[in-house]
Amino acid sequence: MDTINALLHPHHVSLGKNYTSIHMLHQHIDDPYYSLDHHASHKGVSVPRFNIREGQKAFYLEGELPGLTHLSDVVCEFIGNQTMIIRGAIKSFVFAGEGEQTQAAALKDSKAPVETSLTWRLNERHIGKFERSFTFSSRVKPTEIHTSLDSGVLSIAVPKDKEADAKEAAKSEIENEE
Repeated sequence: MDTINALLHPHHVSLGKNYTSIHMLHQHIDDPYYSLDHHASHKGVSVPRFNIREGQKAFYLEGELPGLTHLSDVVCEFIGNQTMIIRGAIKSFVFAGEGEQTQAAALKDSKAPVETSLTWRLNERHIGKFERSFTFSSRVKPTEIHTSLDSGVLSIAVPKDKEADAKEAAKSEIENEE
């Protein structure tokens, strides 16, 4: 079932427990991300690679976004208090002499030759929009996330909401007793 989910929705990861196929289907239906999934087109949108670690107090995400230079180019949105969507765009690298410059400012002071017309011979890096989403296994505090960007690695600390989980567990116990 994980393989099918990865093929159908490569941009979304659910960190809940793995169960049988019927449980996975139920989890898929209950996941708030999937109610939005059919509306947006993901054609041409890259899926950055992420590492996720879980601690006692938070989830820690590290994503590879080569070419990303400013945190302002990234948006972290939440659906409820368990699903986070990370979106943004990586701008094109333009060499001096090609017109508008982004990262080419570093070449300004160098003695690199200025070319007015360049032909692509190999283009392996993704330039443009990216998106990745995660449904956490427990509730989180969306307003208390911490982000940083260093050398194209986006780091996000997402604190867990232990109080909300405890209230939900207590509510479930009361309902089960009735």
